[in-house]
Amino acid sequence: MKFKFKISEIAKNLNRSISTIIREINRNKDNNHYFSLIAQNKAENRKQSHISFHKFKNKNLVKYVQ
Repeated sequence: MKFKFKISEIAKNLNRSISTIIREINRNKDNNHYFSLIAQNKAENRKQSHISFHKFKNKNLVKYVQ
């Protein structure tokens, strides 16, 4: 199914800035088209591949907590 909405309409309906919508589209488009299912898969893959170790960088703090 193909819908064409103005980015400003989408932003207004989602209560988001236009730049946020543009960033989402650019980050997740596939062959110059945006598909919500592909975007969701890309987001889930990024989340799974992201490993955060920022809490453990301070070795003195780690020793203290242990």
